[in-house]
Amino acid sequence: MNLQLKRIIDQVKEALAQDHDSIIYGQLNSGIRYIPSDGSHLRQYYEFLGRSNGARCGVIDLWSYEELNKNQYRMTSWMNDVSDWLEVGQILYEPVVINRSSGLLYILKDEEELEEDKNMGEWDNFLFNYVFGEKYRSFAPVVDADDWWLLLKRLQYV
Repeated sequence: MNLQLKRIIDQVKEALAQDHDSIIYGQLNSGIRYIPSDGSHLRQYYEFLGRSNGARCGVIDLWSYEELNKNQYRMTSWMNDVSDWLEVGQILYEPVVINRSSGLLYILKDEEELEEDKNMGEWDNFLFNYVFGEKYRSFAPVVDADDWWLLLKRLQYV
């Protein structure tokens, strides 16, 4: 995780701590110290957990390390071999998964096959562009009334 992304996470945590209503739309948890990594392609994700062990970012929920095991059951609806995949969160209740072999993120949408070319990049790219950036608007149903989007605007990230 680069310094710019660490700074963004710290600034958002601070802004959320100052807003008593933020629990409704955003929460970046404290990080955890030791995470046994099971592959270099998950390194960026595990570094995030060290900074924020799970998060709620508007319509995006990111699982904490402790929640990972109990949130792997949904992938069997989309793929036969789930061993190459890790569900790391959800966007409007649709699973967000990382391919353990490539490090690329995907959204699993109901009744749609996974398209390898429709990924959201690696973890840091996902955070910069979709969680803390302009591409968040592609997920929010009414972006101008979305409190997370309004926070990103207030912090001048979008």
